[in-house]
Amino acid sequence: MAGADLRAHVAADGRLLAVQGGPLPAVASRPSTTAISGGDALVRARRATGATGSAPPVRRRGRGPVRATSFADGSTARLVAAATRRGPRPAWEVIVRDGHHGAHAVLVAADDGTLLARHALTHAVSGRARVWEAAPTGPRRWIDFPARWVTTATALRGDFAHAFADVMGAGVPSVDPLGNGGEVPASGVDGDGRPFWDEPHTAITEPGGGVGCSAAFPCSWTSSTPYSWAANLRHATVQTFTYVNRFHDHLLADPIGFDAASGNFEADAPGSADGDPVRALAFFGAAENGGLPWSRSRNNARMTVFPDGESPQMLLYLFGGTDARFPVVDGNAAEHAMVVYHEYGHGLTGRLVTDSRGINAMTIVQAAALGEGLSDFYALDFLEQSGAVSDDPDVPGDLLAAAELTRGATGMRHAAIDCPTAPTTAARCPEGGGFTYAQLARIEHDDDGPIFEAHADGEIIAQTLWDLRTALIAAHGRDEGIRRVRELVTEGLRLVPPQPSFLDLRDGILLADLAVGARDRDLLWAIFAARGMGVGASTGGFADTNPRADFSVPGERPPAGEPPPGEPPPPGEPPVGEPPPADEPSPPADGGTTTPRPPAAGSAGRPRVVALSLPRRPLRQLLSRRGLSARLTVDAASRVTAAVTVPAAVARRNGLARRGRVAVRLARTSARVASGRRATVRFRVAPRARKRLAAVRTLRVRVAVTAIDRSGARSTRTFARRLDRR
Repeated sequence: MAGADLRAHVAADGRLLAVQGGPLPAVASRPSTTAISGGDALVRARRATGATGSAPPVRRRGRGPVRATSFADGSTARLVAAATRRGPRPAWEVIVRDGHHGAHAVLVAADDGTLLARHALTHAVSGRARVWEAAPTGPRRWIDFPARWVTTATALRGDFAHAFADVMGAGVPSVDPLGNGGEVPASGVDGDGRPFWDEPHTAITEPGGGVGCSAAFPCSWTSSTPYSWAANLRHATVQTFTYVNRFHDHLLADPIGFDAASGNFEADAPGSADGDPVRALAFFGAAENGGLPWSRSRNNARMTVFPDGESPQMLLYLFGGTDARFPVVDGNAAEHAMVVYHEYGHGLTGRLVTDSRGINAMTIVQAAALGEGLSDFYALDFLEQSGAVSDDPDVPGDLLAAAELTRGATGMRHAAIDCPTAPTTAARCPEGGGFTYAQLARIEHDDDGPIFEAHADGEIIAQTLWDLRTALIAAHGRDEGIRRVRELVTEGLRLVPPQPSFLDLRDGILLADLAVGARDRDLLWAIFAARGMGVGASTGGFADTNPRADFSVPGERPPAGEPPPGEPPPPGEPPVGEPPPADEPSPPADGGTTTPRPPAAGSAGRPRVVALSLPRRPLRQLLSRRGLSARLTVDAASRVTAAVTVPAAVARRNGLARRGRVAVRLARTSARVASGRRATVRFRVAPRARKRLAAVRTLRVRVAVTAIDRSGARSTRTFARRLDRR
C-alpha cells in the first residue's frame, strides 16, 4: 500500500512504546484494468518532475497484477494501491531517472492520470544565498539550498517554507505605495541554471543613526524615518527563509525526529489538501503608519499553529523605538535566528501536544509558560551546538536570548538561561540564583505586584532544561549529552497530556528515560529537584499559579511529609465565586489544590500546615450525626481553624445552592495543635445539608486550614479532597 503503513515501536524488553499509522478500508484485490499504461504514467511523471528530453522507450513490460515495466533509461513503473482520503486507489508507482540530474518517486493515478504524490530521491542543491549564520553581525557567507528548500526562482518558496514581506499587514505578500514589499525573487541564475539570492545590506553603526545603534550592535533601520527599513527588506527576508528551512531540517533529524508522522510543516503531494509549509511574514505591518509600523506592530514576533494540514503563520516585526518595554536597537526580528527559531519552536510543541481535535494544547497558564521556555531551549540548544553562540559552563549568565537585539542585556528575558540555582554575583542572573517552580507567577510584576506571564514563567523550565543539558554533557560527553537531552525532552513532550503542567513535563521526561532503561534517572531527579520540581512537588493542574514546590529527590523525606494532592474537579467546572472567611484562602480557579509556597525571606517562623489525614469512608462520617473526624499536623504550636467547602458547581448539582457561582461551606471547626503533633478535629454538617446530600455517593470538597501561633503569625493551606462513602 503506497503512502500508508503501520509501525510499532518496541523497547528492548518487549514493551510497546508507540504505534504510528492508522486503519484503511479493506482492498479486495489489486486493480487489473487501468485507463493509462505504464508508459503514459512515465510521461506524466517526467512532466511533473521537469525531466529533460523525450520519454524513453519501454525495455520490458511485465505481466501479472503488478505489471512491472522498465524503460531504456532505467526508469520503472509498477501498479500499486495508493492510500488516499477516500480509500485505496489504483496507481502507477514511477521511478523517474533524469540522466545524471537525479531521480524522483512519483505516484500517478491509474484511472485518470492524476498526479498523487512526488518526492525527490536525490539530494541536490536547488539554489544559493549569501547570509549570516544567526544575526546581522560579522561577514556573510554563501550557503547552498538543499533540493526541497526552494522550488522556484520567482519567490522564496519551497516544500518547507514560503517567506515574503507583508509590509501592509494583510496576511499575504503586500506592497506599500512606494512599491516596497511582496515576494522576493532570485537575484539571478548561475551557470547551472540555479537561482541565487545575493542582496545588499546596509548596517547603521553611528549612535545617531537610530535607537541603540553602535558598531557592536548595529541597526538595520531608523525608527524615526519612514521607509528606512526598505533598504534591507530583500536581504532580511532571505535571512528569514534560510532560518526557517535550516530549523526544519534540524528538528527533522534524529534524535528530535519532528517528521510528517509528528505533524511537521511540509508541502505534501501535488493536489493534496495536506500541504502545510510555514508561512513566514517578514516586515509585518512595517508601512501601515505612513511608512512606519504602528506600536502594535513593533518589538514582537508571533507564531499561530493550526491543526495538521494547515500552514502555520509566523509574523516577524521590526524592533526599535523609544517606547519599547526593554532596551532594544532599531533592528528586525527577521534577521535574528533566535527569534525565528523560538517562534518555530511553538510549531514543534503545538503539533506534538494537541487535544483530541489536533488543536494546539500548549496555551493555558503553565502549559503556555512551558511553550515559551521550550522554544527558548530548542533555539539556544541549536545555536550553541552549531557555534553561533557560546556557553561556558563555568561562567553563569553568559547565554542570552537575542542579545544582539537587546544591546547585550537580558532584554527579552529577566535572566540568562544558564543561571545556576545557587546564589551568584553574575550580572545577568538573580542574586538569589536561577528561577525555580516556587517562583511561578512571581517573576513578572505590574503596579499591583507579582503576576503570571508566560514568557517570564517560561524561564523556569528553560533554565531547568539548560541545567539538564549541561549535566548530561558533563556525564556523557558533548555529543552524547546533547543527543540525550534532545531525545528526552522531545520524547517527553510526546508523552504529556493536553495542556500539561510543569510536573507533567517532568514526568514525561522521566518516562522517556524509563523507556530506554532509566539510564539517567538519578541525574534527572537531581536537576528537577534543584528547581523545585522534586518528588513532593504538587499542583492543582495546568491553570494553577500557586503550585507547591519541593526540593527533594526519591528516597528523601519531603521536608514536611507532604501528602499527595487531591483530585481536581471534572474539566469545565466553574470556579468558586464566594470569597471564604478572612482566615481561609480562595480556592484556585481551576478547582485544584492550593498549597503554600516555600516561605519568602523574612517569613521564617510562620506555622505551617503540614498534612490533613482523613479516615476510610469519609463521606459516610461527614454526613453522620457524629461528623467527620480528621487529623491535622502543624510544624509549630498553633491554634487551627478548618472549614469544609463545596465548589459552586458541585453545590448547585446537589441542591445546596440554587444559583450563582457561590461556594457553600458545610462545616467549620477549630483546635489547638502542639508543635509537630497531630490534632484530631471533627467536622459536623447541619441536618438540612445532610438531608440534601443523603443520596450522594461521592463529593468533592475543599478543606481550608489556617494555623495561628502565639505571636499571631499565620499561614493557610487548602486541600482538595474527594470524599467517598466506601
